[in-house]
Amino acid sequence: MPPRKPKAPTGGARAAGAPVEARAFDNLKLEVTPLLTPDKVSPGSQQGQYLSNIMKLIEGAQNSIKIQLQYMEASAGDDSPYDLLLQALQTGIKDGKTVQVIVSANYAEKWGEKMKAQGVDLTANIRTMPNVHNKGFVVDSSHVVVSSQNFSPAGVHDNRDAGVILMSEEIAGYFAPIFDADWERSLPFVAKGASKLARGRAANAKGSAGKQAPKKAAKKVTKKAAAKAPKKTASKKKASTKNASKKTASKKTASKKAAKKKAAVPSRSSRKSANR
Repeated sequence: MPPRKPKAPTGGARAAGAPVEARAFDNLKLEVTPLLTPDKVSPGSQQGQYLSNIMKLIEGAQNSIKIQLQYMEASAGDDSPYDLLLQALQTGIKDGKTVQVIVSANYAEKWGEKMKAQGVDLTANIRTMPNVHNKGFVVDSSHVVVSSQNFSPAGVHDNRDAGVILMSEEIAGYFAPIFDADWERSLPFVAKGASKLARGRAANAKGSAGKQAPKKAAKKVTKKAAAKAPKKTASKKKASTKNASKKTASKKTASKKAAKKKAAVPSRSSRKSANR
């Protein structure tokens, strides 16, 4: 059932961290709606009992939605039932309703960073505090949710969990100041994605520079090798030219020696005339 128009809370202000006095509610007029998962609204229906009733509660809120959970997972932005649940909260924010979410600091960074990257981003309305294990709502100071369901695709649809919606201004007046005190001592969620992204870019830049450095060095080596190569070729050419010159000179010397020997040996005709 959608919440009725809220009345002023009856519990009074409570100091942050102050102990809460136990209280019994006698002769109380109370309307109770069970919240079971993975049970359906009716046999043969595909509509989950928990999601159906919580969606009605959120969409019917007139003024304020206070939620305290162990964790709230990021959605995939795929219009799945869980994504639509977070969209309902986002719509409430856009419509000017006060939407406050407290989650455990133990899980806040993990899911908050993912929420910044995908799906419905509610991080501006999320605060964190240590060791939260509660799963409770106070809506419009008239409705209270006490359950075991966390906000996750499995938690609101698949897991075996149970809870109740209590429509009672007296009970809401008891729990609202407790939530408000926790809100005051909780810390806003601060996304670390921007600083991580900057560090990632710096690391990538260093990595790229490191990868480019060997290429430059290789280019330098290649240039040096290319510069040395002509020298070696030139020296080889000089050496071959010298060798060719030596060979030519030695051939000339051999030819001269042969000519001298030939000149020194008398011909047969000269020998015959000498014998006559």
